Amino acid sequence: GDGKPFISHPVAVAKMLAAAKMPEKVVAAGLLHDVLEDTPTRPAELVRRFGKQVASLVREVTEPDKRHSWEYRKRSYLRHLKKASRGALAISCADKLHNTASLLAAYRKVGPAVFDRFSRGVDRKVEYHREVCEAVRAAWPRCPFLSPLDRLLGRLEEVSREQIGREPREVEAKFLVMDPAIFRKLGKLKELGSFSLESRSLERQENRYLDTR
Repeated sequence: GDGKPFISHPVAVAKMLAAAKMPEKVVAAGLLHDVLEDTPTRPAELVRRFGKQVASLVREVTEPDKRHSWEYRKRSYLRHLKKASRGALAISCADKLHNTASLLAAYRKVGPAVFDRFSRGVDRKVEYHREVCEAVRAAWPRCPFLSPLDRLLGRLEEVSREQIGREPREVEAKFLVMDPAIFRKLGKLKELGSFSLESRSLERQENRYLDTR
């Protein structure tokens, strides 16, 4: 949303890592940190071209496949950070630092419309970035990117509160259906529109508003 080509993001992350005197392989992995998520590149190719350590670091900061829901992918990523290496923690923190800086720059340029491209509201986006920040802090309190990330997240949280204050209030309801018979009955109800309803496994998703009258 800031008008810059996507490649500027991994380049910026790698520059941040280099400026913080991180090892060369961590800088290389920072430059490559999105390739498994956003390109057809396979882990074996990373091993062949850049070595096992770089490939391992990239895998550490790669979310589950986008077939899964946003919530599942983010929860899995946060769980993984608890046991990630310091190199991976640095990459993750630098990634979120540049994402937050880019988002604020886009907000200053185009205003609240920048948030329309997110599948979740800006408040959830900020909450997730804060959760990553705290996960890194718990695992590595002296990570050099924590302080600037804290500062930018504080500003983004202010923007989020301002934005939420301007928007109509909505109520989100989530229901967990464990009984297969009830789930089948729900599937027969009249559909009124679309929304996201997740099963516990997150492998099966229904997308319906249901008339329960």
